[in-house]
Amino acid sequence: MILKEVYKFKKNNFIFKIKKITSKDISKDYLQGLNTNKFVRYNINQKINKSFQINYIDEHNKSNDKIVVGIFNKNKLIGTCGAQKKSKKKYYIGIFIFNTKYRGMKLSKILICYLSHYLKKKENISYVYASVNRKNNISHNLFNALNFKANLREKKRYKSDVVYFVKIKKLLEINNLLN
Repeated sequence: MILKEVYKFKKNNFIFKIKKITSKDISKDYLQGLNTNKFVRYNINQKINKSFQINYIDEHNKSNDKIVVGIFNKNKLIGTCGAQKKSKKKYYIGIFIFNTKYRGMKLSKILICYLSHYLKKKENISYVYASVNRKNNISHNLFNALNFKANLREKKRYKSDVVYFVKIKKLLEINNLLN
């Protein structure tokens, strides 16, 4: 699924855009971020190269039930947010801000709220889920700050994960507070 719109906003004297990612956006910094982050799931067994990531992005852009979007500053990709459909009313979401210069600016919150709103509008979903490794304290803090709740009944992909969920309506309320 391809994001057909561009969302622009200003934060801390920076102008950001949330938009679709294309193969030309895949940079050395992005690949290095993927390969050095211990919580990127598919990075466990192999090093991610440019052609692997291009295929990954292209697959999501062609899919009807997956999406990946980027957050950009001066047309340079600094982070991504992706989602995959799990049922008629539910998507799993993931976030990755790889450029450390922009961490701590609440961009992850804005990106998750924006993508969730987009999915609500386009797919009429009600819930967003996230699976987080128990040791990933930054993500736990992020999802707790966005009022995600632990879901003990949802099947986990890995034993070391915590599955969170939130009703989209709550994210939209939080997003109004962030702007």
